[in-house]
Amino acid sequence: MKRNVLLILLTAVGVNYLCGQVTIEVWPGDANNNGQVNHIDLLQIGLAYNNFGPARDQVYSGWQAQTATPWPLVLGNGVNCAYADANGDGLVNYFYDAFPIYVHYGLRHGSETPDVFPQGMSGVDPPLFLDESAMPVQVHSGTQLNLPLVLGDADQPVENLYGLAFSLHLDPQFIDINQVNVNLGQTSWANPDNDRIYSSYSASDSRLDVAWVRTDHNEYSGYGPIGTVSIIIIDDVVSIEHEFHIHIDSIQLIDRFGNMTAVAGDSLLVTILPDAISSGGEPGLTRFRVWPNPASDALHLRAGSTIEEVILYDAMGKMAAYFVPEKSQTTWPLPGLPPGLYWIEARTRDRVYKEKIVIK
Repeated sequence: MKRNVLLILLTAVGVNYLCGQVTIEVWPGDANNNGQVNHIDLLQIGLAYNNFGPARDQVYSGWQAQTATPWPLVLGNGVNCAYADANGDGLVNYFYDAFPIYVHYGLRHGSETPDVFPQGMSGVDPPLFLDESAMPVQVHSGTQLNLPLVLGDADQPVENLYGLAFSLHLDPQFIDINQVNVNLGQTSWANPDNDRIYSSYSASDSRLDVAWVRTDHNEYSGYGPIGTVSIIIIDDVVSIEHEFHIHIDSIQLIDRFGNMTAVAGDSLLVTILPDAISSGGEPGLTRFRVWPNPASDALHLRAGSTIEEVILYDAMGKMAAYFVPEKSQTTWPLPGLPPGLYWIEARTRDRVYKEKIVIK
């Protein structure tokens, strides 16, 4: 009778007791085991990085419950490292355990525990903001904004930074979320040794979820730029002035134990000035297009002028492939590349286009 009671209790918290062995259910991608897959799970990958434990009987990362043996290591936030081992090979790393987060993004199972985002206060807690001083004097349709992303300042520096997650909110009337590039791979006070992983996920046409986390279990303290956010104003001629905001919120900053620090979000106002229409009444340049997405064997590219070069970067920011089309429309047979998230950068004579793609 007592054993039956124990079985009921353990099953209620996601632990099974079979043949004298305790097991858990792992849903690949839900690294923090809170019932949902999102960018916060990448922080858990960083916390558990390079740790190892019992491999599952089946190495598989599809979206279904996987029976696993709990690992000896439970992180400071109370989550067993086995949940971060998405593919079940017994080791937490980037390629096999972070990619399922992207594949299963937004999926849910069982009862959910909402993520916690401590609410920071401006002037009291470290801020996270886009540097307004980098804004061009004038912004028109087609303008590319390259805005430094700044964490902390001289008055409110950050202490013991190991990982950071946040959401960017943009107006889809003026911004194509798939052309927003958040580059957190730059050398900075938070990343002096280039030991980090990061990703961004289009949660909707108006929200980009971003996560950045170290992998060496070392923290850093300081303040200043940690990366760049590149945004292209949709290339349509407008005849009146428009305004929209870029909001940063839902921020979670952790130390190497998973403890959270409150961070103050921010909002940046962008004013788009009217475009001059040529005497022929022609609209602006045709927007860059790349398809299919996801892709497997080839990509089709089209722009409003000759594409001089195309560079494909992997999720870590390393160049994976290079192509010189010298045409405004072309097909690029892809070399054999590992499945995953990539950035394509296409350069014409007068502008640079960036877009996120998935290779399957």
